[in-house]
Amino acid sequence: MSSGHRPRKSLRILRPQAMSCSTAAAAHRRRLSVPKPNLKIEIMTPNLTTSILASIVCLCLSACAGPTRDEPGAFTVLAEGVVANSNAPAFADCLLDGFDKAHYALTIVNVRQQRRADSFRVETTSHSTVMVSADVFDDGRVRLYESPQAALLNTSGEREAFQRCLERYRSKV
Repeated sequence: MSSGHRPRKSLRILRPQAMSCSTAAAAHRRRLSVPKPNLKIEIMTPNLTTSILASIVCLCLSACAGPTRDEPGAFTVLAEGVVANSNAPAFADCLLDGFDKAHYALTIVNVRQQRRADSFRVETTSHSTVMVSADVFDDGRVRLYESPQAALLNTSGEREAFQRCLERYRSKV
């Protein structure tokens, strides 16, 4: 081996063994198949579920809107009284302030005052449903009404505000 030759490495050629058609096909499928990833897709999270449920409840409540003041007998008269005609606008403002203070800022309650042909109307609404309504007529008559849907809301603040304003502006006849 002094001639500088390196020994040759012998090459062995491996020939595939004979396979049946089904075995060859199975081997081919194994080489081509891509493992499926183990994906777990969670469609609804607890927060999303809660939000959807709350939205459905709100839609149901708004779809089942309460009666309007135009429906006779739909509202119950809780209190009535008489104030001096000159005090009717001040009484309506007193009710507006009292109804507004009756609920915390975080509740979904709105208070509105409307001028009508012969009266002022002060109302507490929740999701566009009238819960409590008060009419202050120009001739001094005042009435407090409550809706059947008011069972869903604590309306004691409105009743107390009506009584306070009535004591303050009551007609001395």
